[in-house]
Amino acid sequence: MSDTLDRYRRLADDLTDRVEAAPEDAWANSSPCAGWTARDVMAHVIGNARAVLDRLTGVEHVPAPVTDVVKEWSAARADVEAVLADPERAGAPVDTPFGPMPVESFIGRFQCMDILIHTWDVARATGGDENIDATAAAEALAGLRAMGDVLRGPGLFKPETTAPPDADVITQLMCFCGREV
Repeated sequence: MSDTLDRYRRLADDLTDRVEAAPEDAWANSSPCAGWTARDVMAHVIGNARAVLDRLTGVEHVPAPVTDVVKEWSAARADVEAVLADPERAGAPVDTPFGPMPVESFIGRFQCMDILIHTWDVARATGGDENIDATAAAEALAGLRAMGDVLRGPGLFKPETTAPPDADVITQLMCFCGREV
């Protein structure tokens, strides 16, 4: 098993715990992502998983609405894990917003970070456990800081909010991503 597959599974397990614990009526709640409900956040995460799989197969990605969050997240993550478990497909190059790279690298660098951050968003929106993996949060924060302001703008992160001086790494990450904590 690759390190990326192992990391993806750990982070996806954490998100799955929040998704499965969310009351059905909580999916309409506002999320920390401006203008998005909790369901919209999961549609984004599921859509990202589907998009990378579509890139891998050369199919044009067409976003689809999410009606059953639990079922559709389970299927999307299983498909990504199957790709990561296959060395040939995991090493295949895909076009990304950051240029061509092996699908495993794209998932490891960007989708894992996306899942981590949106686990917190889903938890906040649905009243779930907001505690996310602190080691993964520190790694994500370091990687995002290195990318600078390229991540800010419409459809991306809002401007960074000010973290308290004694903020833990999870709070620092969320503030970097423009979340109000």
